[in-house]
Amino acid sequence: FTPSTDLNARRDTSFNSADRRSIVRYLLRNGETTTSELEAEEDINPQTARECLNDLENDGLVTSTDQPGPKPTIHKWDV
Repeated sequence: FTPSTDLNARRDTSFNSADRRSIVRYLLRNGETTTSELEAEEDINPQTARECLNDLENDGLVTSTDQPGPKPTIHKWDV
């Protein structure tokens, strides 16, 4: 996967939803972000955002790191 790839034309099942495409575009534009920031900026339902991010991570398209701090754990996401 390269940033120059047209996400709309991609036949990969990773991009079979507008939310997943939106998330990847956001990460490509803005870099590392938290789930909460992504939900607010892209107006995505929290559960949908978490599901999409987990699916994209399982497909190897995004990575997450745990941010140390109070519970619950804050994940930071990046492409």
